[in-house]
Amino acid sequence: MIKFILIFSLLMLSQQNNSLYGQSKEKIELEIHVSSSEVPDKALKFIENQNFNNRVKWYYEITSGRKSYEAKFNFKGDFHSVEFDTLGNIEDIEVISKFKNLDKNIQKSLDKNLLNIFKKYKIIKLQRQYIGNQHELETFFKKSNIQSLKLNFEIELEGKNEKSSWNIYEILTNSTGEIIQYREISMRPTDNLNY
Repeated sequence: MIKFILIFSLLMLSQQNNSLYGQSKEKIELEIHVSSSEVPDKALKFIENQNFNNRVKWYYEITSGRKSYEAKFNFKGDFHSVEFDTLGNIEDIEVISKFKNLDKNIQKSLDKNLLNIFKKYKIIKLQRQYIGNQHELETFFKKSNIQSLKLNFEIELEGKNEKSSWNIYEILTNSTGEIIQYREISMRPTDNLNY
C-alpha cells in the first residue's frame, strides 16, 4: 500500500506539471492488480452472476485522475474487459480485436484517418468498445445483445509524424472509423505495477 501511495503521489505531481504546460492530450495511466475483496460489491456480483468458467483478474485503474475497476477475462475465445466506476456501476465492455478482422470499409476509413495524423503508425492493440445504459450492458453476455449498444474502437498504437519521433498513442474512433479523440500515453500499460 505504501508503494501505491508513493507512486500515486508522483503520478499526481507529474499530472499537475503537465497541465501547467497545456498538454491536455496526454493520457497518464496506472493499473494495479487487486484481489476481488478490494472490488466494490456491485461489480463483483455482476461478474459472479455471469458464471464465467475462466478466471477473472481484477485491476484498479487511475487514468488521468479518473478512478475505476476493471475485470479482465476470456469469454467465448475472446479477451474481454469490463470497466466499473468506484461504486461498482458498469461503464463499458471492451473486446480485443484484430485489425484484419474488421470490415474492409472500416479498415480503409481507419487507415485514412490515422494517416491524416501520423506519417507512419503501427497498431499495438485494437478493442471494440461497447457503451450503453446499465441494462443494455448487463445483458451483453447473456444475450450477446450488441445491436442496441454504441460501438467505438479504442486503438493503442506507435505513431510518428513529421514533428515528432515515435510515441505511443491511444486513439478513440466511432463505429465508422472517424477519430473522436487521440492522446499520447505517458505511461504504457506494460510499465504499470502488477502486485
